[in-house]
Amino acid sequence: MYVRRSFYPLAAFAAIAAILGLIAWGLTRPWGLGLDFANFYDVGHKVLLGEYATLYDHTARIGGQEPLGNMKYLGPPITGWFFTPLPLLSPHAATFCLKLAGAVSVLSGLVLLYRQLRPLADRPEEFLALFWIAAALWQPLWTFLRVGGQTTPFVFLLLVLGHSAHLRRQMAVSAILLSLVVLLKPVFAPLAILLFFTAGNGFRIAALGAAASSIVVSLWIFGWGPHGEFFKALGTQGDRLLEPWMNSSPVSWIVPLLIGIDDYGTAERLAAPVAILVSALRFALAAVLVAVLAGHLRAPLPDRARLHVTFATGLLLVITLSPVIWAHYMMILFLPVAVLLAMRSLLPGRGRAMLAAMLVLGVCQSLIIMRQLQIWLGFDSVAEIAAVSLVKSLPAILMLATWVLCRREIRVMLLRPAWSEVAQGARFAPVRQVSPSIS
Repeated sequence: MYVRRSFYPLAAFAAIAAILGLIAWGLTRPWGLGLDFANFYDVGHKVLLGEYATLYDHTARIGGQEPLGNMKYLGPPITGWFFTPLPLLSPHAATFCLKLAGAVSVLSGLVLLYRQLRPLADRPEEFLALFWIAAALWQPLWTFLRVGGQTTPFVFLLLVLGHSAHLRRQMAVSAILLSLVVLLKPVFAPLAILLFFTAGNGFRIAALGAAASSIVVSLWIFGWGPHGEFFKALGTQGDRLLEPWMNSSPVSWIVPLLIGIDDYGTAERLAAPVAILVSALRFALAAVLVAVLAGHLRAPLPDRARLHVTFATGLLLVITLSPVIWAHYMMILFLPVAVLLAMRSLLPGRGRAMLAAMLVLGVCQSLIIMRQLQIWLGFDSVAEIAAVSLVKSLPAILMLATWVLCRREIRVMLLRPAWSEVAQGARFAPVRQVSPSIS
């Protein structure tokens, strides 16, 4: 049907208003005092008091008092310094500040990403609306509000900045930003490793320098003991058994089909055969992604398109290779999704359908919705557990399916001359005059 141009700004305004309302609601709710926020609060408190030996003991008393939460910390020791301001405030004030900082980071990242990618849009007005509607629907962007704050919003902003620097071939800046990302979230190592081997010597030298500096400083401050505990904690992640509504990995839906219902209440680890099978599937998917990337790189792509597709593949490798994908990790997929939205007219019908389904199902990444479903249904049968696990995995599955099955159309997107205008800094690209669209 005929769509008036004025509809798109109104739709974008409504989506932005919904986002701001969601943020205001999340900031005023006392969520997360025993969840992710408590983890960061306790670690910051330990570092502030110099209690380095118990950094990875989530049951240890802190300054003679009980810890605020009971979650295991999985970041490198040096990152504990980032959280030392939190225990200077009361828990309620600290969680508000952490959530507010996260909201500013996500909104800043979204604005910068929109401005970077706008030159790719055939229909700028339509892209304006689609971008902000998709951001409102994509609940992984807003999960941090429910858990009292997270570091992933800062990672999202760093990735947007790193993506822009990477496309402008500011490789030292890109490497330093990506090093900070891996420092905050070691799970992002596959992205950094892929860029290390593909981005050239400028990236490699800066990345090695940043890594060496952080290692030396961390060892000097904390000694070897906490670092040994950190690597031990990381080693326990590969075969963890999570409740099915917690893991958004593209292969986690297979687990409920291979274990008993009682295992969710009694076991902490997957049985070896199941863990090996799931790991094999993750690496097989990663091999497919690398093969698709190799096909793209053989084409005569514009330089910025070549750099983007490598960066985006690295993000997909993070989601594919990590055994545990918490809902907030999925926010990083919004970067490649936004590119596909900008040039959606080049996607085939099945690609647009998968992209739309992915965004709609992103609503089910909400911890609030999953908890409510658990209350209503109980998740006490194989069918219910398998269904909810599949719902959690489907957004990642649909993203990977779009990336692989629509690779020819994506290559056409990558060949477009408009890539030379992408990531040109803070300025907006000139608005191209387009005729009213039919949709």
